[in-house]
Amino acid sequence: MSTALVYTAEHYVIDIVAGALLAAVVLVGCQRWEDGPDRAVTPRSTAPRG
Repeated sequence: MSTALVYTAEHYVIDIVAGALLAAVVLVGCQRWEDGPDRAVTPRSTAPRG
């Protein structure tokens, strides 16, 4: 897709590179957010049901 966009003069090469870098930064940021200490799993209660 990126080759076609540059070939047909829809975008510059730097647009493709910047978009890929931005996507990588967002993916890493989201992963770090999900793995953060404040997102830890809450332990389940041991109280009996019923």
